[in-house]
Amino acid sequence: MSEEARPGPEIAGEGASALLTAVSRSAQVERDRVSAATRDLFGSPATRLSDLQLGHIRAMFRQLINEVEDDIRSRLSGAASFPENSAFQASVSAEHVPIAIPLLERSGLLKYAALVSVVLRRSDIYRVGQALKQMETGHQDGNVSLLDDPDERISAAAMAQLIAESRSDDGLGMPVISVADIPDGIRNRLYWHVAAALREYGVRTHKIDPFRLDEEIVRAVSSAKRDHDRHAAPLSPAVRIADLLQDANRLTDEMIADTLSDANTMLYCAMLAKRADTDIDTSMTLAVAADARCHALLVAAADIEKATAARLILIMGEAVAGKDDDLVLASVAAYEKLDPVTARRAIGHWKLDDYRDALADLAASSNGLGL
Repeated sequence: MSEEARPGPEIAGEGASALLTAVSRSAQVERDRVSAATRDLFGSPATRLSDLQLGHIRAMFRQLINEVEDDIRSRLSGAASFPENSAFQASVSAEHVPIAIPLLERSGLLKYAALVSVVLRRSDIYRVGQALKQMETGHQDGNVSLLDDPDERISAAAMAQLIAESRSDDGLGMPVISVADIPDGIRNRLYWHVAAALREYGVRTHKIDPFRLDEEIVRAVSSAKRDHDRHAAPLSPAVRIADLLQDANRLTDEMIADTLSDANTMLYCAMLAKRADTDIDTSMTLAVAADARCHALLVAAADIEKATAARLILIMGEAVAGKDDDLVLASVAAYEKLDPVTARRAIGHWKLDDYRDALADLAASSNGLGL
């Protein structure tokens, strides 16, 4: 290398530092690769996500981040604290130019189980609903009858639910999610993570004074939180329908079965939740679980008559797994031995998050323990 081509000592020093820290930086990457390879090689096929599912989940993550980032940036764009920094204002105000997503994807800040769980459940509900629509279940358009229900509250909720279902995807086969669909605690955490990424961008790229930027960011996120609290989403239409039908003593086995045959997965889960005396999130998780016994337990907690229950378990089992696997058939055979009270107690135990996590951790390590 000629003298003219040699880097200066400062640049060379930075390059040497990068080399020295490369090993420590690569440690996390290597751990992630080993973890992914181990999961793919030795994990249960039931736990592996297809390429299509992964695509849906990645897209929904981006939908959430973009929505939050657009909200914060719109609130920052008019901030009076940055009049001298037109470049930062221009960047924040520029549409369709992501700032937070690249930083958050590199940082790994989005790797928290609660958010992944919400997005995964939305993906599962959508996937199972699509599978049900392709099956010949012997009943179609049953929910249309609710649109003409003599009870105006039920017909209005049915129309709202029909509209909500029409907005569940983008029309191109991609499920849609909004920050209004995620719990408050998870939404707040997502807002602060996006805010942290915007702060990093402002301080490092545009040399904004950190204290001034903190004040504007805290003001923007706090304003967003107040708006979300003020315009909190009302009870979902599906849950509203289930509540009204139950109050009118019309939430029958037949109506629940017809709803599943309609491929109206969300309403089906809401109906089972009401009959099983549990919440909609628990119902959705159990209904579309890879293990058919979870759905069978939910059906038992809802006290569905045996013949109807068998039909529900078989239909959902095929939609989830693509076939009648051994667990589906075993669930049908064991159903008559379950009683609603015991099934509800089992679901209640499962809903204890710390206990459920502890059981899952033990199950994951059971092979290593020789259990």
